Amino acid sequence: MPQVRLSAAEIARRGEEFYRRDIRPLVIDSHRGKFLAVEIETGDYEVDDDEIAALNRLHARHPDVPCHLIRIGYTTAHALGARLVPDER
Repeated sequence: MPQVRLSAAEIARRGEEFYRRDIRPLVIDSHRGKFLAVEIETGDYEVDDDEIAALNRLHARHPDVPCHLIRIGYTTAHALGARLVPDER
């Protein structure tokens, strides 16, 4: 069966959907500021202070599925030349 290649925007949309709907209420208070890698087909996820560690653990379980990276409690995972903006939603 041919593999469908998703756009970066679609991967982000799916990851954010799982995060907002299912994961955020479970992690926001206890893991704010940590990285969360979410697998976009099942919503399986990993949390870690180190983004690479979170992604590596998740890819070990789901090697062929794209993952989306989030910083818990913020609008972006990284900030270039600015500050991280808290996610107040």
